[in-house]
Amino acid sequence: MKVNKYKYCVGDWQAEAHSPSPSDQEVSGRTFCVIGDRFQMNVVGTVNLEQGIAYKIEGNYDEAIKVFQAILAEEPNSSEAHHQLGLVYGFIGLFDESLEELQRSIRLDGTNLVTHNDLALTYAMLGMNDDAKSEFELVLRADPSNEVARKNIIFFE
Repeated sequence: MKVNKYKYCVGDWQAEAHSPSPSDQEVSGRTFCVIGDRFQMNVVGTVNLEQGIAYKIEGNYDEAIKVFQAILAEEPNSSEAHHQLGLVYGFIGLFDESLEELQRSIRLDGTNLVTHNDLALTYAMLGMNDDAKSEFELVLRADPSNEVARKNIIFFE
């Protein structure tokens, strides 16, 4: 059995190890995650993103931030990790950081209309009405039937 360098995580705990892989397969540079009683192997970040979103939904924002930051340490161009981190920052009142992460997400993937809507809603919440209106207009140009943008643009006309 070959000795490989691999990462494994349980919940929000991660470690690197040099030991025999947990399966007979040759695996190197992968993440092994134990979720409940099952064992999964994914590219770094895949399972973690889902876990971070679960923490966010549960209101466990500190853990969500740790997960999204860990993903970004491995995958700095993960648009979705920046998006989710921006949402969490907004939920806890770190608005400058929230805007920065949402804008970075859009720079990485400008086609994600959900992120544009989330940025527009954050702008609106902060009283940045011109910016909010511009984002909603951008969404509606790309998707005239987008319900979030349609319902919210009326507040800025």
